[in-house]
Amino acid sequence: MVLLEECFLAKNKLKTTKSVRDEIAKKKWNDMTGEEKHKMVKYYRFLEYESERKLQVMAREASIQLIIQQAFVLYQFVYPPIRELEYSAVGHLTPFAIWIIRLAVQLISILLSANSTFSPILNNIKFQTFKKHQEHASVFSYVLKIVQMILHIIYATGVVYLL
Repeated sequence: MVLLEECFLAKNKLKTTKSVRDEIAKKKWNDMTGEEKHKMVKYYRFLEYESERKLQVMAREASIQLIIQQAFVLYQFVYPPIRELEYSAVGHLTPFAIWIIRLAVQLISILLSANSTFSPILNNIKFQTFKKHQEHASVFSYVLKIVQMILHIIYATGVVYLL
């Protein structure tokens, strides 16, 4: 079902983008006809819908993944596996080095999940601010939203860790 929805949205995006991209986007708002203005409004409403949809999907999936990954890494630092703390070399890599490599891969995964979580939310702030006030969002609003998200993620990570 999700695949069909994605195909439908991709088809609509292609159709809407083609109608705007070719000639209309090069004109100023005052120089556009009523039909061209209607197409532009339809195009930006579609972008808003697509942005909201991405935000909902990413907020559900990436934030949960991010929280679980952070709790798992925190658990590994608080309770390191005994086998991985062996410092004697059996080959080229000690179990400790393998553990560190695994943690590095997990930290990279956390950074990618954080990007997937923060990016749509910050894009939504930018889009909604421009829509309402016809100006870019202030740095303060970005910082405030990031702090809010980080506090929520820290709280949720702590709850998952304690479970």
